[in-house]
Amino acid sequence: MTTNNYTSGRQPRIRVFCINFTENILALNFKISLIALVLVILQACSFGEGQGALIANEYFSPHPNDYITVSSASGNSTNNLKKGFYHYQKGEYQAALESFKKSNTVGNPRLQLYMAVAHIDLGNFVQAEKILEGLIVVNGSEYIDIAYWYLSLAYLKQEKIPAAEAIFQAFATREAGRYRQSESAEILEKLQAK
Repeated sequence: MTTNNYTSGRQPRIRVFCINFTENILALNFKISLIALVLVILQACSFGEGQGALIANEYFSPHPNDYITVSSASGNSTNNLKKGFYHYQKGEYQAALESFKKSNTVGNPRLQLYMAVAHIDLGNFVQAEKILEGLIVVNGSEYIDIAYWYLSLAYLKQEKIPAAEAIFQAFATREAGRYRQSESAEILEKLQAK
């Protein structure tokens, strides 16, 4: 008497292979999905901003207006420069930029510094870098240290850590009391600690 595989209690090999293969694929898909979920949760919970951006936000403050006297009536002024600084002092950087651009003094290095700071605050880093780098290459510019400071903060906000570190290193190694020397040393410590 011949027995076939179905009546003898043994499963055909192809069917066993298919069942085991399907179980392995399902288990693998579950593991991959679980790992992906954990990565998404970790990223969403703890890494909203990068290390550089967090440090830059701690040290960033708009350059004080020492350029033009502004009063509460300056917001209604027909003088675009005064109107721009009125908005700048109120933290209304988009309106400040629009007024600055309408003024006849856009080429003024001092005004360009304020425009770059406004761009940084608005997240327009490419425009800010272009303006600041232009100020830096002008030989003898009295704003070179300030331009380097804001450029380094713009780099940090974009997570361009090595470029920012190079500037902070140059500032930190200067004699005490120079522009942003102590803040640069603090930032370097924070960057190296993380």
